[in-house]
Amino acid sequence: ESAAQRITVVGGCNVDLNFYLPKMPKVGETLNGHSFLESIGGKGSNQAAASAKLGAHVSMIGKIGNDSWGKLLKSSYESIHINTSSLIVTDESTTGVANILVDDEGHNCIVVIPGANSLLNKSEVEAQRKTIQESKVLVCGLEVPIEGTLTALRIAKEKNQQVTTILNTAPAQKNLDDEIWKLVDIVVANETELEILIPGIDLSKASDEDVKNAAQKLQEKGVKNVVITLGARGCMVVREKGEMTLVQAEKVQAVDSTGAGDCFVGSIAFCLAQGKDISSSCQFACKVAAISVTRKGAQQSFPTLKEVQHLLS
Repeated sequence: ESAAQRITVVGGCNVDLNFYLPKMPKVGETLNGHSFLESIGGKGSNQAAASAKLGAHVSMIGKIGNDSWGKLLKSSYESIHINTSSLIVTDESTTGVANILVDDEGHNCIVVIPGANSLLNKSEVEAQRKTIQESKVLVCGLEVPIEGTLTALRIAKEKNQQVTTILNTAPAQKNLDDEIWKLVDIVVANETELEILIPGIDLSKASDEDVKNAAQKLQEKGVKNVVITLGARGCMVVREKGEMTLVQAEKVQAVDSTGAGDCFVGSIAFCLAQGKDISSSCQFACKVAAISVTRKGAQQSFPTLKEVQHLLS
């Protein structure tokens, strides 16, 4: 195992219950759907899977319940070679679950019951200090209590530590502790999340310049680089000196967009762990995410490196 390849993810672990249906039901309406799929989800979990399927050595720090869903998660991680020795099992709650409705247009509606995810605490993350500091890249999100995320980021940024830190700001929260921004090398957010993180901005009819200005507000708080995902348009990379690059997404026929943002984050982490710069990492990640939306489900839609090379050749 070369240290260059190591990625640690601190985040949510869920089982996804996917319902495929013609259209979204109205309140009080009962609909017949097409099909049902039980799959592994959680944003952190998806990000770890995307990196692992591309070939990185990934450790997952998260909390699961002592139940059949927790066992399913653990065995699924092991099947794609995610290191599960940092997973914590609790009797105090169920494993996190998400109920996902996907309509014929590929749009989704999601209800998440966080369960064990919301019990991950500071000391449990602190116990994984060695795993974090031996990583090339640390990926964090906001699905687990902020204390745990902050602890992981602090460990990654202690003196002499060379860990690159990525924060995916989903699910977005208002009034985050300002300390967090100074510990992050790259923030990945979508436009909706940006509006929540920076009160008073409206990006519904925003120009690229508006989006860039919003990203720079995060940089003023101490973040080095900001990547804004723009859905089918691709993404915008705003680097330290305010340099902006627009990365175009591949044009594809979308079947199911579930997990595409997580696939993007995991793919960036994979590239950064290989020593690539942020712009080329985002270009590669846009291509991988585009492949994922042409297939159903989250993790099972993520391609391996061989598939990516084959599909792009």
